[in-house]
Amino acid sequence: MSLLTLLNISKQSLLAQQRAIGITANNIANVNTQGYRRQQVNLSDVTSSRAFLGFSKLNGMYTQGEAIHIRERFIEHQMNLEYQSRGKYFTDETSLTQIENIFGEPDDSALSNVMEAFWNSWNDLANEPENLSLKGNVKDKGIQLASTFNRIHTDLVEKNNQTANDIQQKVDEVNQILDELKTINEGIASGGSFEQLDQRDVLISNLSSLINLDVHEDSNGQMVLSTGGTVLLSGDFQNHLQAEVTDTNGLKSVSIKLSEGDHAMNITSGEIGSLLETVNERIPDYLSRLNELAASISDQVNSMHRSGYNTDGVTGIDFFSADSTDAGNIAISQSIQDDMGLIATSSAADTPGDGSVAQAISDLQSGNIVGGTTIADFYQALIGHIGHQAQEASSLRNNQDMLVQSLQNQRDAVSGVSLDEEMTRMVEYEKGYQAAARIISTVDELMNTVINMV
Repeated sequence: MSLLTLLNISKQSLLAQQRAIGITANNIANVNTQGYRRQQVNLSDVTSSRAFLGFSKLNGMYTQGEAIHIRERFIEHQMNLEYQSRGKYFTDETSLTQIENIFGEPDDSALSNVMEAFWNSWNDLANEPENLSLKGNVKDKGIQLASTFNRIHTDLVEKNNQTANDIQQKVDEVNQILDELKTINEGIASGGSFEQLDQRDVLISNLSSLINLDVHEDSNGQMVLSTGGTVLLSGDFQNHLQAEVTDTNGLKSVSIKLSEGDHAMNITSGEIGSLLETVNERIPDYLSRLNELAASISDQVNSMHRSGYNTDGVTGIDFFSADSTDAGNIAISQSIQDDMGLIATSSAADTPGDGSVAQAISDLQSGNIVGGTTIADFYQALIGHIGHQAQEASSLRNNQDMLVQSLQNQRDAVSGVSLDEEMTRMVEYEKGYQAAARIISTVDELMNTVINMV
């Protein structure tokens, strides 16, 4: 082997070790960078001329010059699927917890305790039907009951409206991510870089948390994204989503459509899937049950109260307003608010000490007057349903967190950066660099010696 050949080999080795040190240093510098996938040097393919070319794809792996982008595509695909479920369960848990807080059970001011106090006030009045102070207590408990219904109704409607707004914000976020992914797709088509691949993975993970997403890579390395069978992104083709809001008596419903073509989208998972279920199904269902409860109490109490007489023989008076048709508008009648002496207690006129009507109203709490069951059972079924959904969402979210964490650990074991491993490689490459430099130095001395001998 000639000295020039040896010098050339040493030069190539020097460049190889130098590039390897640079790649390793880049791995170490990005150990805490979100979405970063470690790079590995292929020392058998090192040439200085290829270091800055765009990447290519070989056997499913991306290479750029002598660097290899280490990835685990199968696990990353699984993670994107699990992100969709985790996004839904997390948002389910958050929404249902907020709804539980609206009902506020089992606090003293919660509806169950307010209803119990209302029925007890009628029972007390039945024992002393002419006691004006007890009539005042019945009036106050009735006002408190109506106000509690009103508050819960208002808070649920506000939660409904806020959820509709949240959906719009999430849809805007989806569209922004699609814009960024389209730009990356275009960059990949013209060469691309490992940094773009890492950024693309982060964006797809974020998008998977928002909607149910199908992801695959075409032959050019560009991502094709679709949801519910509808393509959102393919090459330089891109769709946008829009939220269409319908308002019915102050209660909003939302549908997701393509911004062009009015094509309805079937989004069932991710954060948006959860929010759609809350705004379109959960809250309307809870409000419907709450309204049925309030209307039943109002109708039954009014029917019984109109049949009764007060101490002055007045009859036919509604206790609740005739306009009390749901939890949002239930209220004490203006007549009772103006004169609590009009509260009826007896079943006939001029019957001092008769509290039979007051007792009958108190007994309504044990009658099957709403949904074929008692008031307490009907309400507890509603609260139990919400609580069960919240508990289930919390359990599913916890399980999903553990599953995603397990997949992340598997992915990081392949494509994550290990400082110990990188530092070991750094020492190896430095030793290789020093050896190549020593050979060059030795060849230089030999060439000087040969020249001096001539």
